[in-house]
Amino acid sequence: MGISSHFSNDDLARAWITRFSSDRRRVLTAGAADEQLKADQQIEADTIWAFDALEDLISRDFDRAWAIVLRILDLAGEDENVLDNLAAGPLETLLARNGRTVVEWVEDEARRNPKFKNLLTGSASESVYKA
Repeated sequence: MGISSHFSNDDLARAWITRFSSDRRRVLTAGAADEQLKADQQIEADTIWAFDALEDLISRDFDRAWAIVLRILDLAGEDENVLDNLAAGPLETLLARNGRTVVEWVEDEARRNPKFKNLLTGSASESVYKA
């Protein structure tokens, strides 16, 4: 039983989003750089568990990992940094490791959800058919 069992899907998704949010990637003035660096380091320390938990789930509980990927997508809004990291990270890994198992889910979701279909363009989605 990993760390992920201690958190709800929503908590995990929100922490994962916080870790990759574009709000953290703003241009800084020289005077604010040290303060922002400390704040970013704290956010990364506070949210590393979400990154690790989702990676763990992709390997051992892809049903839950799939649900969390969709929840992140739902909560991310138009945050390109979150969406890019989701596509090239958890979604791509999920497809590469469990492609044959999740291919129907991916196809169904892409048909009904334009945002998900667009997300697939940021992952190596051909991995679905190789796994």
